[in-house]
Amino acid sequence: MGGGSAGMGGGSAGAAGALEAACESQCEDNYCPGGTATNACLTCLDTVCGEIGSLYTNAPDLPGYHDCLAACGDADCYEDCCAVHPKACFSGKLWGGCSCGWTETDCSASCGDACTGGFMDEGCQDCVKESPCGLALYEYHDAPGAGEYSNCRNACYGDAPCEQKCCSQYPVSCAARQAAVDCVCN
Repeated sequence: MGGGSAGMGGGSAGAAGALEAACESQCEDNYCPGGTATNACLTCLDTVCGEIGSLYTNAPDLPGYHDCLAACGDADCYEDCCAVHPKACFSGKLWGGCSCGWTETDCSASCGDACTGGFMDEGCQDCVKESPCGLALYEYHDAPGAGEYSNCRNACYGDAPCEQKCCSQYPVSCAARQAAVDCVCN
């Protein structure tokens, strides 16, 4: 993630949950390397990345995540911090991507199974978290009943009537998952 302090106001998501743009060009020479954001960078962060900034600053596990990261010395430790503080880590990846550039831009290959109606496996989700579709995945994870819906759907093993029953039981989670899949696959 970038350095300096930046505002985190509005936000802007495009069709199917993908962020319309990132602020890399406005922030790459100032905020991203750890400096103070310029006015152009701050304006972009507020207008384009604002929703993600709010998710990050309001993550319930943010202080513990920061403490964990401060004690880190390597990538394995970073992943351990992410495992212990998943919401702060995920929203932090989104903030970093939106403010300084996405490390992934096309997850359709990593998510091939999900794109054909199957599972969103760990490799798929790891890719999406680093992409403009990450916000749609975050909203799916954060949807009411997401865990229960996922368990229900996974137990269907691709049986369409069973999956439809899960959608009927957990409509918000079902719609949020579909939005994430649509963002990645379309």
